[in-house]
Amino acid sequence: MARYNSATLIQTISAAATINSPLEGSTVKFTGSSQYTVVLPAPALYIGIPFTFYNANSQTVTLSTPSGSFVSAGGSSASTQTLLTTATVVMSSDGTNYAVLSAIGGPVSASTLTAASTVTLSPANANVVLSPTGTGIVTVAPATAGSLNNVTIGQSTALAGTFTNLTATGITTLAEITEVLFPISSYGTTQSSAFTNGGVFYLTGMTGNFTFNYTGVPTTTARTITLTLILGQGGTAYVPTTLQVNSAGVTINWAGGITPSGRASKIDVASFFIYNVSGTFTAVGALSSYG
Repeated sequence: MARYNSATLIQTISAAATINSPLEGSTVKFTGSSQYTVVLPAPALYIGIPFTFYNANSQTVTLSTPSGSFVSAGGSSASTQTLLTTATVVMSSDGTNYAVLSAIGGPVSASTLTAASTVTLSPANANVVLSPTGTGIVTVAPATAGSLNNVTIGQSTALAGTFTNLTATGITTLAEITEVLFPISSYGTTQSSAFTNGGVFYLTGMTGNFTFNYTGVPTTTARTITLTLILGQGGTAYVPTTLQVNSAGVTINWAGGITPSGRASKIDVASFFIYNVSGTFTAVGALSSYG
């Protein structure tokens, strides 16, 4: 009985190209050292024939189709299919799209990626790039409150960031810091000022010793809050003699036990250290005069 040796046909591509007539059962091998795009035949031309693509290039190779999309096993589709170096992808045409049957060593390019269990990186210290790299937003949205553990943010490229709430349980190191200054003109003798406006206020137009009502202050116990009032004094100086937190009166324990008085036509700064030990707010205060 005669015996025959068989070998997989390998078609090699090393630069941007268009595959017009792929060999059935062949493996297309991408070589070279630069990124490029390879255009496949229209899906309608080679229905049901599996094609294998292997990226031996040291850079990413992108597959493109003149019609249809690349559809992953989970149903997600994309206009291109990306192969990282050493990645192997097997796909077949259904007449309209290219169905990605398997992908080893590289990602499936799709608009949505769904994983039913843990996603493991190999090797363990592999770099992960979250795209888009332009003005898009990457959102981590667990069904319930989640955490990012053991992550260094801005390790190599430090960018601006905005947080609604930020909690740090360890040491926080800052090179520079700025605080929002919230001006209030025509203050009169009482106004409500929200905690969300910040902790530093510039007051002008006081018409008498006044009440400062700090509203929306978190009531979590074992917390401290710093409140600073910069007073632009007129011909008669006035000071905050009454402090309220969330519309409830708080006793001011002034430095030295003496209620201070301001200086006319100068800048006075009233500083309060507000603390909540077990459900009751208490404040200590001091007044400094400048100019």
